[in-house]
Amino acid sequence: MGNGVFQASIRLAAAVLALGSLLVLANACSTLSVVEDSLFSQERVISLEHDGTMRSAVLVFPDGYTDMRRMPVVIDLHGFQENAASEMAMSGMAEAAMELGFLAVFPEGMGGGWNVGPCCGGASQDNVNDLGFLAELIDLLIVEYGADPQRVYVTGFGNGGALALTAGCRLSHKVAGVGAVGASMELTNCRPVKPMPVILFHGDGDAVVPYTGGQSDLLDMEIPSVADVVAYWVARNGGYEAPERIERDGVLRERYVGQDAGSEVMVYTILGGGHSWPGGRASAVNPDEPSTALSAAWTMLEFFSRQPSQ
Repeated sequence: MGNGVFQASIRLAAAVLALGSLLVLANACSTLSVVEDSLFSQERVISLEHDGTMRSAVLVFPDGYTDMRRMPVVIDLHGFQENAASEMAMSGMAEAAMELGFLAVFPEGMGGGWNVGPCCGGASQDNVNDLGFLAELIDLLIVEYGADPQRVYVTGFGNGGALALTAGCRLSHKVAGVGAVGASMELTNCRPVKPMPVILFHGDGDAVVPYTGGQSDLLDMEIPSVADVVAYWVARNGGYEAPERIERDGVLRERYVGQDAGSEVMVYTILGGGHSWPGGRASAVNPDEPSTALSAAWTMLEFFSRQPSQ
């Protein structure tokens, strides 16, 4: 897309909306919803046992896929009270990955969420080891499906975005970059073994995960601000404090770079935006209207593609 980060780079938006209507949007207690007629010709549900529990994910192969050739992989984690099927319908990540040559993987959380400390739901209450599940899933993708171990990326929305950022902290030996939409993270116990490319998208009117931090309208917890999360990663990566700034079409882009390879931190602030995935679609759980100024899915994958392999 070249310099299309601020343009309507959602070439398949109409297809996403049409396909999304075929997916089952389940609540937090639902299991993985699998449509009888696959939306993608190269889609497969994969399973693995972790901590005595069967876990699952949907894997979408790009055109020309062969397990004999190492390919980059993006693992996209759904938000709280959502599931793998709704993330596929909402984010547009499968379509972007297919065209840009990534394997796309959509794991299923336990109880409709992911364990990232005090948030959210059953996964947190039951102390589910979701980082361990992600680590095993990455190994399976490398061994069985030809994922390039040097080009594994984790993204997510809301609660899933928080787990993606946590993976950048604690699975940095397996992950080459992370991205999050409408998410924050705990600013403790983060010890990446190398610089970690990070890309963030956040509406400054988000009431679920407040842009300026503080108390969430829906979550009974204090949340670090976007500025705090960005400053944390910039410091971790040894980046420069003064970013490059561009504002266009209701989106503020800030890019922080450092001297080390892989130190880039990028944040897109959706001015007036709520808790939604830019370039995606609203859902029953998250009805805020997404920005159409850019596609978070496309922008993430283009960001990852220009980063050095880990």
